Amino acid sequence: MDWATATNHSRTVELASVLAPELAEAWDDPAYAATLFAISDRTWDIMGKNDGLGDYEGILTAVLNSTAYAAGFRKILLYNVHPGEALTYFQLQERAQQGQDLTTALEGQVIGMQLGEDVSAATGVGTLTLIPAAQEIGNATVIFGPDVLAGNASVIAVDKVLLPSLFA
Repeated sequence: MDWATATNHSRTVELASVLAPELAEAWDDPAYAATLFAISDRTWDIMGKNDGLGDYEGILTAVLNSTAYAAGFRKILLYNVHPGEALTYFQLQERAQQGQDLTTALEGQVIGMQLGEDVSAATGVGTLTLIPAAQEIGNATVIFGPDVLAGNASVIAVDKVLLPSLFA
């Protein structure tokens, strides 16, 4: 998947191939439409460090050796996908203005959105905040940048991992 390597999201694809192969296969299908809130390779390393696993390789080892750990990370991967539509940054802003939530590939879970009042002098674009179900690490800010397309899917960079409610 060229988009994953080009945008430093190859670890998300690697974990998806292990934990959610239906997602990894869908990303190869040019007809698949979705919005992926992308977890960067660097963020996977930070998550590994914060979990006491060292880095991404520690996460991968834990996923391969622990069904509970694998189940939790599968939920995270599915929660970071809005299926059915490849939304751009500006389309997400429009939805936020309308007070809409986004459905996720994790059944029964949504991501809230809030449009900030501040507008960047550099880009002329307002801040878009995603409000995940689990508030342990707080909200995530969508990083404004060029829209990245992977077939009919869009890849949106965020500054934190969106965590679902793991107890739902």
